[in-house]
Amino acid sequence: MFGVDGTFATHISFLYGYSAGDSQGELQKFHAWLNKDSETSSNMSWVWLVLKKAFPGQSVLWDPGAPRTAEEEDTAVVALLESLEEFIDSREGKGREAQRTDR
Repeated sequence: MFGVDGTFATHISFLYGYSAGDSQGELQKFHAWLNKDSETSSNMSWVWLVLKKAFPGQSVLWDPGAPRTAEEEDTAVVALLESLEEFIDSREGKGREAQRTDR
């Protein structure tokens, strides 16, 4: 992806930029999808939910601005990309694909 240097922060920035021009509200749907898998409903942003998934039980790493090692950065990015892929493959994420094929 253009402008993404491999860090978690640049992936998040790219997605927020995408979201700014997305009239379908995919990141809101992604947030709801992530939240439904939580044990309890949470008002955490989707970024925190991804980090919570990447680092279960390590709440200090759930903060997007927390210092992370290179290995922890890789873990966070993998968790984000896997979560996005699972969302897109889910019923909730299929809405956008269905709209494309209906045109």
